[in-house]
Amino acid sequence: MEIEIYSVSATTEKEKDQKNNHDIFLFEKDHIRTYLRLPREKQDFTKKEIVEMIAYLKENLLNEDPEQTRLQEWLKEQWMDKSYTNTRPTMIEIPAWVSKVKNWNQGWIPILFIKQRHSEWDHSLIELLHSYLEFDFFEVTISETMLMIVISNLELKLPYHQSIELEEFAYGLQAMIQNEWEEEIKIGLHYPIDQIEDLIKEGRHLLLDEKWVMRLWQQVDLLLPWTHQLERLIFSIPEDSLKLFKPLQWSNDPELNKTLEVFFEENLNMSETARRLYIHRNTLQYRLEKIKQATNLDVKKFEDAVIAKIIMMLNKDDGQNAQN
Repeated sequence: MEIEIYSVSATTEKEKDQKNNHDIFLFEKDHIRTYLRLPREKQDFTKKEIVEMIAYLKENLLNEDPEQTRLQEWLKEQWMDKSYTNTRPTMIEIPAWVSKVKNWNQGWIPILFIKQRHSEWDHSLIELLHSYLEFDFFEVTISETMLMIVISNLELKLPYHQSIELEEFAYGLQAMIQNEWEEEIKIGLHYPIDQIEDLIKEGRHLLLDEKWVMRLWQQVDLLLPWTHQLERLIFSIPEDSLKLFKPLQWSNDPELNKTLEVFFEENLNMSETARRLYIHRNTLQYRLEKIKQATNLDVKKFEDAVIAKIIMMLNKDDGQNAQN
C-alpha cells in the first residue's frame, strides 16, 4: 500500500493547499504539523496493510529531523515573501533557533533548479544529487517548477567571490544532470554564503530569475552571478514600461535576425560575423544597412546595438508566450 508522510507549517496557507480532506493528522511540534496521506479514501484496512503502515511510520518518523523540516519551511517562507523586490527589499528577522540549526559560517551555496513542466519533483533527482555531491546539503521545494538546494562548502571549499572554481563546479553539475536526467533543467547558483541573512537575499534573487528564464528558455543555459545581467535588468522593469519598446518597427526576416544574433555574439566584430555566417563582408554590410532602413538603428554603434538587443529579446519573449 502506497502512503506518504508530509509536514507543513501550521502558520501558513500551504497547509490548506496541500492537505486533502482524507489526510490523517499525526502530530504537531514547533508549529510544524505532520500528516499521513493514503492513496485513496478507505475505511477498512487489512491486518497486512496496518502492519505495513506502522512499519512505514516507524521508518520515516524515526528518521525525520524536525529541526531540518522546520528550517526548510521557514526558508521557503522567506524566499517567497511577496513584499520583496529588487528595488524594495524587506527587512529580515532571524529567529534564534535558525542560527542554531546549521553552522552557517562554514559557508553554504544556494542552487536553484528550474524546469518547464509543472509536476511534482521526482525524489530520484535528489538521490542523483546525493550520489554526485557526496556531502551535506538540504533541499527546499519552492513550486512545481522550482527546487532550491543549499549545499555545504565545508568540504567543497569553493573560494568566495572567485568565478573560475564556481564556474567549473557549475558546468560539472550541469553536465551530470544533462547526462543522467531525462528532463531539461536550468541551473542558477551563487557564490558561497556564510550569513543566513545573505542566503535569504541571494535565494530571493535566484527565484526572481525564474520568470524571465521561462520566457527565454531556449536562450538560457547556466545562470551564474556574473551572467545574463542584461536579461535580469530588462525583466525587472514593469511590463507597462517594457511595452514602450515593442511598438518600434522590427524585421521579421529570419536571415536578418540570425545575422544580428551572430553580430552580437561576436561583439559587433564585422570580420568574425561574416566568417561565422560564411558570407562576404560586403554582404554583411548590406544586411546591416537593411536593418538600419527598417528600424532606424545603426547596430554598428554601441547605443543602437543595445536597443536592438533589447527589442530582439522582447520579441523572442512574445514569440515564446504565443507558443505557450
